[in-house]
Amino acid sequence: MFDSSSSIAGEQSSAVIGETSTEHRIVTFQFDRGIISLNGIERLRRIADDLREIEAPQILDIQTVDILDDGCRVVMSPVSGSTLEQLLKTRQPSWLESLQLMTEVVKALVPVHERGMGHGCLKPSRIFLRDLQLTNIVDFGLSLVSGELSNSHDCDAFVCAAPENVQSQRFPLTPQMDVYGVGVLLYRLICGRFPFRADNQSELLRQIQEDPVQPPRQLAPDIPRELEQLCLSCLAKHPADRPPSARELWKSLNRLLVSHQKSTLESSSDSLSQSAVRRLGGQRPATIRRVMLLETEPKDGVLLAVFSTLLERLGIYPEPWSGDGLLFPLPETGSQSDWSVPFADRVLRCLRAAVKEQQSRDASLSENGTVFSIRVSSARLSIRPDRDQPVEPELLERRLVQLEAKIENGNVEVCNRGHEFLIRGLYCDESKIVSDSPSIGIYRIADRDGAKLTVRASQVRNQLPLSGRDPQFQMLKSRWEQACEGMGQV
Repeated sequence: MFDSSSSIAGEQSSAVIGETSTEHRIVTFQFDRGIISLNGIERLRRIADDLREIEAPQILDIQTVDILDDGCRVVMSPVSGSTLEQLLKTRQPSWLESLQLMTEVVKALVPVHERGMGHGCLKPSRIFLRDLQLTNIVDFGLSLVSGELSNSHDCDAFVCAAPENVQSQRFPLTPQMDVYGVGVLLYRLICGRFPFRADNQSELLRQIQEDPVQPPRQLAPDIPRELEQLCLSCLAKHPADRPPSARELWKSLNRLLVSHQKSTLESSSDSLSQSAVRRLGGQRPATIRRVMLLETEPKDGVLLAVFSTLLERLGIYPEPWSGDGLLFPLPETGSQSDWSVPFADRVLRCLRAAVKEQQSRDASLSENGTVFSIRVSSARLSIRPDRDQPVEPELLERRLVQLEAKIENGNVEVCNRGHEFLIRGLYCDESKIVSDSPSIGIYRIADRDGAKLTVRASQVRNQLPLSGRDPQFQMLKSRWEQACEGMGQV
């Protein structure tokens, strides 16, 4: 059955039932109840004709759009490489690698946007790479017939869609939709998560249309402010507030990339100049940095190795250190919160790793006898000119935050008040008083990925009760609980 009256193909539910990559990339759609939208297919064929006239090797063209008895089949050129979605399952690129990749993606979109066309729904599964270099952008216009933005119950189908695209404006596919999609991909790359998350479709759609985006530097403090501002401008709710086209966006991304490369080169030149001064008898001024010191009592080399592996997976590598334990750098910024939040996040991850290691040892020994005593400190460190030699303990100037914890039987007990920075810096979605010890509290704290750990410690001091404005308080409490579960923003 054919439906020539429907103006938007997405009004008819459909699903991808086959996808192969051999000599061609073939995607087959089966329409609900066999109702086929001729308008949607005709629009897709016009997009295919336009793509053939664009000389852009990274844009995968559409060779044929064939009508089947109950759907359609789209045949494209063969793809090269693996998807960005597959890459993100195995590693998290650095912000600089992310900037370079998205600069390539946007540059490839320039000739498409100059013809007034848009992709419609850029997703990690539609970006193909090889060695972090863009090879193909695929599936242009397929959202016109796929139905992924109409009756789909999969939240992943909406997570990269622009606000106007989830409000039933699915045609025409505009460059501004793609600019928003670029903003989503850039946010996912530099922050490690999508800008909006929810357990159900209706809540996700509400967030996309109404909620402001959490600033990327709150999740990734090391990225430049210019990159954060550019990402937020792409994610503007209204199309007129976004960069107008791929060309303008590419200019901004490329300018930021060139600026960083230039500053890196100048920094390298300065280092060479300072090295020459030292050889001539001059002294390079010492610099002050924040560091994180991990210690165990007694020293436990296996547990420290667990901590080292955990942090290295996050791209954090230890400093040469002559004392016991491990010394890691912290972000050096002008704001207290910019370094204290990632510090709290790293501490909580290490505590969770210690609990897992303790439980593993007890299981292997068939008894509950392992007890870990851990001390984590944040300090100011005076770095000497010779960075190749291990840092001496006396160079630790002042310990700003210190947490001492004992881990036994899978339980974490903080022995001092150092847990307060965890509660204030991260998400604490539950706290209660121990009935037989009113001065002791139980806190459930979540790291920036949402993984939780229960901590037993003294009650947090100076918690001021909120009074009045009960409706506003209840709304705030509800939004906070959603954020602790990984949904919505605060």
